[in-house]
Amino acid sequence: MKKAFFTVLLVFLWGVVATSCVPQATDEELNQMCENLVKLRGKIELKPADALVTKIETDFADKKKRLGERQERDLKNWDDELAAKLKELEEKEAKAKEEDKGKKKKKKKGKKDEAEEEEDFAAQKKKLEEDYASRKEATKKKYAEELKKIGPEKDKAVADAKKKAGEAVGKKKEAVDKCVADAKKEGVFQEVAQCRIKATSTDQYWNVCR
Repeated sequence: MKKAFFTVLLVFLWGVVATSCVPQATDEELNQMCENLVKLRGKIELKPADALVTKIETDFADKKKRLGERQERDLKNWDDELAAKLKELEEKEAKAKEEDKGKKKKKKKGKKDEAEEEEDFAAQKKKLEEDYASRKEATKKKYAEELKKIGPEKDKAVADAKKKAGEAVGKKKEAVDKCVADAKKEGVFQEVAQCRIKATSTDQYWNVCR
């Protein structure tokens, strides 16, 4: 009986000694493994503020460029439409002059009628040009207003991105600090910590690194 008791006692003491010889993880190792755990969980989007701002500036520069291209396209469409209508009017005018020549031979139309006709075509041409000039001005005004909004929109997006990045850093620190506190209570050994630092999945982190 005494022999069995001493055997159990020796095994227990050996376990205590063996355990005490295994080094505990350092604070730095605990911090590294906890940072890895936060990363593996992927619940906190950790993007540097500078990277977010650069993307926003690029996006808004592209938006400004696209607006400029759309304005040029719309203005060109008005010019093309005006040119087509003026050409149509010129063809009508040329046709009317040809008809006038035939009527002149028959002495059915006087110079007064011809002058009135020319004035009418000139008035139509002027009206067309004024109409399309007005349309182009309205188009320029519309795009100017849209371009004017880009600055404030970009500033707001940049401010929101910086705020989001700052909040993410705070959430990460909070999560890492909690993980470290729990690990210290658990008493994580150095070997386990090193395994968790290198873990590539949460399953490996918890189930393999034990």
